[in-house]
Amino acid sequence: MIVDRVAFQCGHKSSGKYFFMTKIQQIHETALVAAKDFKKGESHLLQALLDVDKERVYDRMAYSSFHTYCVEALSLSDTQAYTYVGITRKMREVPELKVMIDKGEIHTTNARRVVPHLTPSNKEVWLKKAKELPQRDLDKELKIHFPEKFPWRLAQSLNRNLRE
Repeated sequence: MIVDRVAFQCGHKSSGKYFFMTKIQQIHETALVAAKDFKKGESHLLQALLDVDKERVYDRMAYSSFHTYCVEALSLSDTQAYTYVGITRKMREVPELKVMIDKGEIHTTNARRVVPHLTPSNKEVWLKKAKELPQRDLDKELKIHFPEKFPWRLAQSLNRNLRE
């Protein structure tokens, strides 16, 4: 039982530390559940957006674009809309991306970075890198392999980091 283990580690059950550590553990557990729910929510949103794009719901509802639909109808930020539209459209081209996101193997942060460069012919390499590399290392790899396509501000930042 968590409470007994925490009490044993912190001393006598009547001490203030017992309550404090129990409360910390409860907060931690709540955060873990919220993070898990967030990841599931992103996966559900991406599935919904796949359906929206497939059926062109945004056209039928008189929105000027998929992006505009995401911002105005779904109240996503401009950055979120850009990210999710890009990932959604790439998932249609490379279905393995959706599978890996659904399984929690790739986070949308790394997916967003590889999407502009991901193709059916290079998917094995870049999906593996997106899965295994931290964001900073993935950015370095992308800059090395796609210097002409890399955003200039991020490229400048990476140049500074590579020199360090």
